[in-house]
Amino acid sequence: MMKDNDVCFLKKFPVSMERVQISQPDPQMHSGALIDVPHYLGNMQFRVWKKTQDVVQNTPVILDPNTAHPDLILSDDLTSYTVTQIADVSLAPFLWECFQ
Repeated sequence: MMKDNDVCFLKKFPVSMERVQISQPDPQMHSGALIDVPHYLGNMQFRVWKKTQDVVQNTPVILDPNTAHPDLILSDDLTSYTVTQIADVSLAPFLWECFQ
């Protein structure tokens, strides 16, 4: 059994189908709607770094020459290092066979 609302709906159905088929254009943003990113964010990485300086403490590190990797050259005061790229040819002689 159909109700009055059902009959009304069926009468308006073709018009409703037409309205659904029409696509709406994408909304246009006005230039004033964009935010000024540098004003609000600025250099975020620098600001975070500045804030962490208050939290983090500088702790001196002393490197142990007995446990250092062979490719590292430690400074005299044992607080810094340099990496050397000295390759041990005896470990991989097959790499040099093509040059003989």
